[in-house]
Amino acid sequence: MNEFLDLSRAMHKGLNSELRDGPGLFSLVPSDVNGWQKLVKLKRLMEAEYDLWLWCDHPDCLHPVKKYTIKESKEWLRTITPYVNLAVGFLKLGIPVTGAAFAAFKPHDFTSDVKRYLDLMQSFANSLKGALELHDLSGTEVSGMTKAQGAGVRALHALLKKVDPNED
Repeated sequence: MNEFLDLSRAMHKGLNSELRDGPGLFSLVPSDVNGWQKLVKLKRLMEAEYDLWLWCDHPDCLHPVKKYTIKESKEWLRTITPYVNLAVGFLKLGIPVTGAAFAAFKPHDFTSDVKRYLDLMQSFANSLKGALELHDLSGTEVSGMTKAQGAGVRALHALLKKVDPNED
C-alpha cells in the first residue's frame, strides 16, 4: 500500500508540473495479443496496432475510461516506453487497492481478466525495452519523473492531440 501511495505521489507531482497537458495514466497493449511477439523479434513494431486506454488517475478510483486503436512509429514507441513501464507498475500496485471502484467503473469493452491484461502490458513493455535497445531509462529527474518518462508523457499528449483533436 505504501509503495502504491509513494508511486502515486511521484506520478501526480510530475503530471501536475509542466508535463500536465492532458491525461497522465494509460495502458498500452498490442491489439493482436497472439501475434505481437513475432513482430518484436523481427523488430517490426511499427506494423502493429495497439490498444491505448486512458485511465482515470484518481488514486481511489482507478479505471479505464476511453480506448484508442493506434499505429505508431518505432520512434514514438521508443519515446513512450519509459512511461509505459512506470504506468504498468502504478496500475499493478493500484488496482488491487482500488478493486471495488475499478469493478464499478470498468467499461464493458475492457477485459474482465485484469491480471492477465496487466501481465501482458508488463511483458510487452519489457519486450519494447529490449527490442528498441533502451538501456538507461534513469536520467535526471524532472518534477518527480525522469527525463525519459517526461518525454513519454509529452509523446502521449502529442498523439492524443493528433488522434482526438476535439477532446480536452
